[in-house]
Amino acid sequence: MVRKVLFIEMLLLHYATQSEPDRYANCHEDVQVMCPGVANDGKEISSVAWYKINGEKVGIIRRGRDNKIKRYSIFVRPLQPQFGERHSLVMPRVTPDDSGTYECEISANIGSQNQNFEVHLKVNGKVRL
Repeated sequence: MVRKVLFIEMLLLHYATQSEPDRYANCHEDVQVMCPGVANDGKEISSVAWYKINGEKVGIIRRGRDNKIKRYSIFVRPLQPQFGERHSLVMPRVTPDDSGTYECEISANIGSQNQNFEVHLKVNGKVRL
């Protein structure tokens, strides 16, 4: 019984560390949105892609196994997003239009599992001085 409880607690801890609560930002801040499923070393990742969900899934940026970065032309904003540390999505000078649901899609190397994670970004419309 103690083993079952310990196992369940470890699963809950593992699940909690893979999900990120809503991300809040102020207008005109540079925002880094972490992909909750990326381990520190990222060795088991074949590629990482970021999408914005607005009724449909719109591609933003993708980094393949060859480390080449592809930006999707359908996702338009004044300053293009880029990759940050640990495959995070960096969005310069966000506005309320950037609020929404973002999805991090991890394609794993053979022997590992592909994963998708959603992160919700909420941008305050008022600029704080």
